[in-house]
Amino acid sequence: MADPQSLLSHLPRGAAVVLRHKNAKILTALANRIVPNAHQLGLKVLVAGDVRMAINVGADGVHLSEGNTRRGPLRISSRKPGFIITCAAHSHRALWRAKLANVDVAMVSPIYPTKSHLEAQTLGALRALRLMKSSPQITGALGGLSTKTIKRLNHRAVFGLGAIEAWRS
Repeated sequence: MADPQSLLSHLPRGAAVVLRHKNAKILTALANRIVPNAHQLGLKVLVAGDVRMAINVGADGVHLSEGNTRRGPLRISSRKPGFIITCAAHSHRALWRAKLANVDVAMVSPIYPTKSHLEAQTLGALRALRLMKSSPQITGALGGLSTKTIKRLNHRAVFGLGAIEAWRS
């Protein structure tokens, strides 16, 4: 969503919103606007791909690409206790890298075709659940989730869900 502001009041307390944009200035402006409102509603905010920005705007954490975990253990210094680190994971190897990188939650993705990553090869529910069940890492599901497809992922291996389309439907 270009601007999740209207969605915030519909999310349950404790839910997290990931903010992402290719333009750092736009992402910073969005985060500066969203973070205070989200915090008033008891929501967490993660900034995609930029740890320093996440800390500077008062976000609760960062969401990283799978590639970021290839560098080994992440050394993120934050004065904020409980700083959350999530990452995308597309394979079993990526889940192990996430564990070694000290990521809190690896978002297994994409489960289904998604408009935000049209070219991505999807995992499907069964393969995604197999990955999550065998993961050394806490996992969530991401990618193409809707109110209908989320039901297929009802399993204790799924710690959380990330969705855009589910909120539009």
